[in-house]
Amino acid sequence: YLWVLGPLLGFIGIRSALKRDNAADWIQLKQLADKGINLEVPREVEFVMLVRTDASAKYIGDRLAEDGFVTAFHQGGIEIRRRGQLQAERDEGFLVSARKVVVLYGDTLKSMRQTLTGLASKENGRYIGWQAIDHSLLGSRSPSEA
Repeated sequence: YLWVLGPLLGFIGIRSALKRDNAADWIQLKQLADKGINLEVPREVEFVMLVRTDASAKYIGDRLAEDGFVTAFHQGGIEIRRRGQLQAERDEGFLVSARKVVVLYGDTLKSMRQTLTGLASKENGRYIGWQAIDHSLLGSRSPSEA
């Protein structure tokens, strides 16, 4: 897991998507399905990237907004603890949050991961991962329920 300071919920755990394949996506999808969440219903998903500069964060945010994402960024960092390491590595910069209503199919997530990884890499950053937004915890309805 990566621990990321989320703007609304404090620290949130986002399953790492740093692997080259989509195994992490499938594990998270299975966990959601096991909780009874219907994966065929479009829902808001937050994708997170980390870049070095505010200019890079603004560029990525503007680019994703053109594709229908709601974006925000703030200064922050991530801690990465790999198996066998006693101490976590800290990586700092600007966290870019990009939200969009999507159907949580593995192929959709794979395509988005590839696009976001490429975009972040071009800006000397990294794609962190995703989480489905549970609007019941925030006391609001998701855009797909409106």
